[in-house]
Amino acid sequence: MLLALIFLLNPTWNCVGIAPLPKSGTYKHAVAYLKAEPGAHEKVTQQAKDKLAHNLCGNSKSCEALRSEFELFPNSVQQGNQQVCAQFIIDEAAYLRWQKQARSLTTFEQKLEKNVGTLLGKKTKAPVYITKITQKNIEGGVRALWLRGRMEEALVKAGVEVLSKPPKTQRHISIEGTITPRRDKRGVPILEIQWRSLNKDKVSGIAKVIIPEEAAPAEAPLGNAPQVTQSKQISLSFEHADGDASFCEGKQIDLWLNSKRDLHVMLFNLYDGQAHLILPFEGYPERINAGGRLKVGPLEAFPLGQGERFLLLAAPKRADLGWLAALPNGCKLTPQQSARLHRGDYPKGIEQAVLGYRFIQGPRCGDALTDAARAQKRQALQRALDDLPLCP
Repeated sequence: MLLALIFLLNPTWNCVGIAPLPKSGTYKHAVAYLKAEPGAHEKVTQQAKDKLAHNLCGNSKSCEALRSEFELFPNSVQQGNQQVCAQFIIDEAAYLRWQKQARSLTTFEQKLEKNVGTLLGKKTKAPVYITKITQKNIEGGVRALWLRGRMEEALVKAGVEVLSKPPKTQRHISIEGTITPRRDKRGVPILEIQWRSLNKDKVSGIAKVIIPEEAAPAEAPLGNAPQVTQSKQISLSFEHADGDASFCEGKQIDLWLNSKRDLHVMLFNLYDGQAHLILPFEGYPERINAGGRLKVGPLEAFPLGQGERFLLLAAPKRADLGWLAALPNGCKLTPQQSARLHRGDYPKGIEQAVLGYRFIQGPRCGDALTDAARAQKRQALQRALDDLPLCP
């Protein structure tokens, strides 16, 4: 009773009495106290946050997501009675959302472990490399990196060696994933994830898992995907140091065109409903021989718009490409031509492949571009695009 009276008379919390909470809402909270001495502010802040995390989620792997919701209240470390004190709170609704997601993730991890058995079988001893994870024909990004990490954990738990770099000569099994956002019968947003394992380029296993979309990291919009039927005769691939198409701004990358047949090729860059023709171009061959590869690059990764993609179209003869065959080298398509390209309005039977990439930020990227450098680079890129001749 005396402590409550002291608090009423002096509403500023000075480490004496009950720690205050916001006047509205319901909260989970934890408080820590330390003797007032040099360095105590940082220590008591960490202790209060750790205490709340331990109380709510223990050693759960998904606890980090919950910690990001914690709020220091009042909004600074308090001091009084020869002590420093700190309190962290979290809105109960946010905590209940996290609980639901944590349950979904636990179920998801159990299903991933079953996926590993389906993809690799029980006797597989070959190491595994996850080649790519795509969504709407775009590789990489925050969600793909998160999913890659979860699958790698499931593989390691099953006793499988996971390769961190693209193998060149070592015998291995490749795994690739495709993320498809959709809604279930109740209208709830979900992610359908399909895995394929490949042994010597032949599909050796297929597995599927579904997760509520809210349980996975959020992703920036991808833009509208072009209507493409992926060919088995041609493909596009990125080649870079770490083997994952989640690029930092300014990263140097090589784009490879791969073909199983002798074909005439046209390569387009698609972004924000626009398009320009990359190949044919002076200094590059217009044809790829059967079993051959053609490198385009090095290219500097820099976002042209939402969901940038490369589109490869190929046919035995240039004339087989219909209206596209008349386009001069290195031109920018008109809005009408770009719309035709995005909706797949080209001759039936030609070979098609599409591939895009995502940008990421954070410690993995090291020194990020300053806002001024980014604006300068964007202006230079826009000038280069504006200087391209318009396709007739």
